[in-house]
Amino acid sequence: MKKIITLLIAAVFVLTAFACAGPAGPSDGTTVPSGETAPAEETRPQSALPESDLDGFTVTFIGKAPDSGAFGVKDVAVEGEDGDAFNDAVYRRNRIIEEKYNCVIEFVPSPNVAVSTHVRPSIIAGDDYFDVIYDGLQPVVVLAQEESLIDLYSLEYFDFAKPWWDQAVCDELSILGALYITYGEHMIGPKSGLYCLFFSKQLAADYNLGDLYQIVRDNKWTMDTFASLAVQGKKDLDGDGKWTIADQYGHVTETYSGYTFMVAQGYNIAAKDENDMPVLTPIDDSVYARVDKMMMVLADPEITTYVDQPTGAADIWIDFWRASFVSGRMLFREGAMHDAPTLRDMDTDFGILPMPKFSEEQDRYYHTNSVYNAAMMCIPVSASDPDTVSFIVEAMAYESLYMLNPVYYEVVLQGKTFRDTESEEMLDIIFASKTFDIGAAFNWGGLQGVYTSICTSASSNFASRYAAVESRVISDMEKTIEIFGG
Repeated sequence: MKKIITLLIAAVFVLTAFACAGPAGPSDGTTVPSGETAPAEETRPQSALPESDLDGFTVTFIGKAPDSGAFGVKDVAVEGEDGDAFNDAVYRRNRIIEEKYNCVIEFVPSPNVAVSTHVRPSIIAGDDYFDVIYDGLQPVVVLAQEESLIDLYSLEYFDFAKPWWDQAVCDELSILGALYITYGEHMIGPKSGLYCLFFSKQLAADYNLGDLYQIVRDNKWTMDTFASLAVQGKKDLDGDGKWTIADQYGHVTETYSGYTFMVAQGYNIAAKDENDMPVLTPIDDSVYARVDKMMMVLADPEITTYVDQPTGAADIWIDFWRASFVSGRMLFREGAMHDAPTLRDMDTDFGILPMPKFSEEQDRYYHTNSVYNAAMMCIPVSASDPDTVSFIVEAMAYESLYMLNPVYYEVVLQGKTFRDTESEEMLDIIFASKTFDIGAAFNWGGLQGVYTSICTSASSNFASRYAAVESRVISDMEKTIEIFGG
């Protein structure tokens, strides 16, 4: 094996293990937003990692190549400083850790964008080619059910109670007292993958929509309010009676919004009971009411247009999704946070808003990310020295809270992308209200796909679609519980 390392501990310490199987459902959103400026050096919580010489240990990460698109992994390792603030923060963080602990941090791009598929044969063979896997939530959940991942709670150096880890992950993605998948402040994928709403300030002014930020502050940013505003934006600009990329649209999105709009209204496919066991959310009147609101917005072609519907685009993502918004022909556009930097060359200003609530009575906002693509973290059973891996990753998460996260938030988003102080306020809301739905992670019976498939047509019948998958949903969940409970 390539990595049999003995830690040389210079101080005796006690590392208290914290189990994160907290109350079921999303975090209450009262924690400090992940984008908030890091505390000064003298006020920082201190890492419990001991002084150690890791004797050149190399920790190898694998994930989507940095240049493979919006979800490429750019936060693990870079070749050197190049003047870009985020790139240079990654480089400096790694040099501090490598020099302090005598180790090496390396990233290997997966030759296959389906990272979990690519690594499976190596895990089965017991090859320790890599130590940490970065891939989307649903793909790595498959690895967990195949018993190919290590329970992160069992590793010596992870301290998930510290602020450089996300407590919501522990609360929502642990299962029967074990945690196989998580993310920390060393990772931007779960943040840059958060879905939110962008809007054209010029079109909002043209249609006298008022101060949209104040609507949020006044707790009136609801599905009804959003529908009443977005419906004003659709216009056949050339008068030819055809809907092409040359026309103007009120709200443009993709079918994944069938799920993101349900989450925004406080719905999760499943939660957890007092034994950290997943429990399906009952399909009752409250769920039907949220489906109706979702369909009111997303199935009405006068309000919502899907990215593949207008004609005239050689590439719908470039020629329509991006170009039409940048050119001021979209009033609202739902998208992931990583889209924001691609829009900063607009001639007119744009802003960002949280996803709308179900009603004013909803106590908080909820935001989710791409469960297919936004990189989460796990450690395979084939890693030869997982405790040492946990040591280095813990150090990366700790340093990133103070070195990487402020650069992403204050420079990449606030400084380079958004041009107003109100957007900073909206970013705080969005980052503080992210949620991880264990039901979407496991996607028992394909239930998540019911919401994404019905949203485009007003004639879709949710009740019949759910009835068709209900028995499989229950059966699949029972199998998952059996796997982890056994």
